[in-house]
Amino acid sequence: MAEATMEAKQGDMANRDALKRDWHECKGKRLDERVAEEWRLFLDWRRTNPMESLTLERYTNLLGDGGEIYFTNLIERRTTRCGRFRPASSAGYGIYRVKPDATAQGAAPRFSIPKNGRAARAEVDLAAATDTFERTVRPVLVALSNFDPCPDLKPLEINFARKVAYMYNPGNLLALYKNEVIRRIGGFLDIKKPLEGYRATAAIKEQLTMEWGVSIEDVCSWDVDELREWTLADGRSLDEEEIRLTREFEVSQKMTGFLFQRFGLTLDFEQKNLVYYGPPGTGKTHRVTEGIAQRVLADDARFDDVCEIVQFHPSYSYEDFIEGLKPVNAAGGGISLEVRPGVFKRFCDKAMNALREDRMKEKKEPRTFYFVADEINRAELSRVLGEVLVCLEESKRIDFDRDGNETGLRVSTQYGYMAQEGEVRFGVPANLYFIGTMNDIDRSIDSFDMALRRRFAWVRTGCDYEVIREAVHTQANADAYTDICKRLNDFIRDTLNLGQAYEIGHAYFMTVAGRTLNDAAVGKLFAERIEPLLSEYLRAECRPEQIAGKIKQARAIFTLAPAAA
Repeated sequence: MAEATMEAKQGDMANRDALKRDWHECKGKRLDERVAEEWRLFLDWRRTNPMESLTLERYTNLLGDGGEIYFTNLIERRTTRCGRFRPASSAGYGIYRVKPDATAQGAAPRFSIPKNGRAARAEVDLAAATDTFERTVRPVLVALSNFDPCPDLKPLEINFARKVAYMYNPGNLLALYKNEVIRRIGGFLDIKKPLEGYRATAAIKEQLTMEWGVSIEDVCSWDVDELREWTLADGRSLDEEEIRLTREFEVSQKMTGFLFQRFGLTLDFEQKNLVYYGPPGTGKTHRVTEGIAQRVLADDARFDDVCEIVQFHPSYSYEDFIEGLKPVNAAGGGISLEVRPGVFKRFCDKAMNALREDRMKEKKEPRTFYFVADEINRAELSRVLGEVLVCLEESKRIDFDRDGNETGLRVSTQYGYMAQEGEVRFGVPANLYFIGTMNDIDRSIDSFDMALRRRFAWVRTGCDYEVIREAVHTQANADAYTDICKRLNDFIRDTLNLGQAYEIGHAYFMTVAGRTLNDAAVGKLFAERIEPLLSEYLRAECRPEQIAGKIKQARAIFTLAPAAA
């Protein structure tokens, strides 16, 4: 037991050391200029709107009313690159202005005061809303901006409160808001104190600053002289406090981005059997493997020890997957046939042994194992899985108590009776995730029989336009390029009526990254990658004489050149 504990501690330190090395390799990278623009917008707001005197009208408004920025819009919509969060609804702001009835021209503003986090049915007028704001909402905002203790954040939603506190106190916090991500990092760092409330990331930042030797001078690419040249909307330069906040913001942003890439993108594996599906080029396999890698890192394990990736194909069989007769060298020099386990059965045995061992050691959480079936729809699944399909159900998975007593379902396999060691019935352990990926253009979900479909959760993966924008963000026309990518997919889905399965994934559009982004590069991409794909799609839907016209329409959409008058 002592040896196992020592090995675990050594593994923890090795992973922590690797994380530290990775940080020191990437800390010098400059922040995206768009992050700096959003931060300057916030500094503008902070300079002209002291929190202690913030009014209701500056806190919540409607975008149509003069187009002036207001606080909730600034925090949620205008500073997304400084840290993105998603409120369940406007009720998370404690009070908000509601849109007037379309027929109520010139009506006085009305407000909703949520109760228990839900929008109230009755609306109130400006006087009542102002009273509520000044009594219940603004005091919490002041406490957040001053980094004061605030055990009760009501009526504000926790993620909104965390974003407000972060923007005003970047030297103390990280721009991480989801509890799952915060706790995953805290567990990896072995932080014992509860990571709760709006200060949840303070302990993480403090510990990593100490472990990694983080300092403003070492990390900041914005030096003091450069920041003194920044001017805000009023034409004045940054003062000393704003310069300090800005340098702290840069350090915190870099730490946040680094941690989020390693802990924040993890997939939410809510069920043990999942299939990620979508158009080609949407990064399904990459998303799954990266998600697993992050979970493995957080669990202090090695990827190759707990993950098996197999690509299915039309000739893939039960004998490859579960078990089958395989030729082996016989004792007398000839060849004989023996029952040998397939890749999934071997992996299940490995996970099963770990599960039994961890349960008997009374570990809080047993080690987790991941089996990935890439392009799962290319094989005949009913034939590959056979009688083992029923064992995948979560309610029938094998588990153990601390005495090693087993629960769950085991079944006889097709070749089990021929095994030399005698028949051993097969089951799937509770600590194993079965994850498939598939292009639904090759074979739709509807083509799977119901017994297969009901045992899996199906997660669609579409084209990620933010990934495209990030890949080309240094180019002057990055936004225009992202827009034509989206418009092309809209055309394929709606105008050509091919549906979501035929959209083009972001991997195709990202091939222009690293080149000069102009109409020549876009035209080359269309001719070499997109036109052949579209022609293949349309061949099954249109007559040959119609295809050229539709390709011409698509090319007219996918261009950076201005449309002809």
